[in-house]
Amino acid sequence: MKDLIKLQLRKSLLSFSVIMAALLASIPLALAVKSAAMKPGEAIDLAMLYWALVGIPLTALILSGIAGSEAARDQAASTEQPLPVSQYKLLLSSLAAVLLEAAMLTLAAWAIMGFSLPLERLDGTQKYIASFYLFSLVYLSVYGFTLSYAFRNGIAG
Repeated sequence: MKDLIKLQLRKSLLSFSVIMAALLASIPLALAVKSAAMKPGEAIDLAMLYWALVGIPLTALILSGIAGSEAARDQAASTEQPLPVSQYKLLLSSLAAVLLEAAMLTLAAWAIMGFSLPLERLDGTQKYIASFYLFSLVYLSVYGFTLSYAFRNGIAG
């Protein structure tokens, strides 16, 4: 199973690398376009909040859609092999790879923000917000993966 997850991560390395590069490139961009009154840390926090609210959830949907479609294609290809890989293992490894990629993006954005949410007045609710965000991110990933897999299988027959 571990080898299948590594294989799925290698398959999506290019897409993930481009998205991670875009996340990292948003730091100098945020510093370049910030207003004169804004502190550099505030500009970076604002860029990372944008990624947290919009970029990472959309990325989770895109990457999970790609992985679901790829898993459906791999199912058709594996039936022609002498010793096919279990469909259950293939699905779980594809989904695990997507969840790992979403976790890496979230961890990168969180590390850039200093491992804390820049919400000064909401100290008591930050833990609730973070847990709800992580649950929502996992839900979006599973939802995108399932829809893509189901539609691809429906089309493929």
